[in-house]
Amino acid sequence: MINYGATLDVAHELVWFVARVLHTERQRRGTRRGRRALTPYRQAL
Repeated sequence: MINYGATLDVAHELVWFVARVLHTERQRRGTRRGRRALTPYRQAL
């Protein structure tokens, strides 16, 4: 299998907004700390 990486130039504020949305959703679902491979910020990136 061949993997290709891609990058998009997005505003830093957008990344932080998405990270906050992910964090809020994790709290709503009751996901415990350390249960995800990525932090909300890294996932938003």
